Amino acid sequence: MQKELKKVLKTVFESHFYDDMMGFRSNRGCHIALRKLNVMIEKNATNYILDVDVKGGFGHIDHEWAIKFNGAKIKDSNILWLVRKMLKAGSIEGL
Repeated sequence: MQKELKKVLKTVFESHFYDDMMGFRSNRGCHIALRKLNVMIEKNATNYILDVDVKGGFGHIDHEWAIKFNGAKIKDSNILWLVRKMLKAGSIEGL
């Protein structure tokens, strides 16, 4: 169920992302991100680099905000119902 919901959300939102956004997207990972960062530093004048680790960020997303955000692009109430259920379900690590 989660994989199918991911496919729907990816279809809706993927076109809104910049190519340089790497996190949790198909065919993008930390190695590609590091290569892009290296090119940016070498080819452009760089005054600063900001490194941020948003630990637990997804665990603190306001569920009502997430539903409103998704509802701006997704009009199918069944999909929004699934998103709400997935937000409440949590996850099990190590399986």
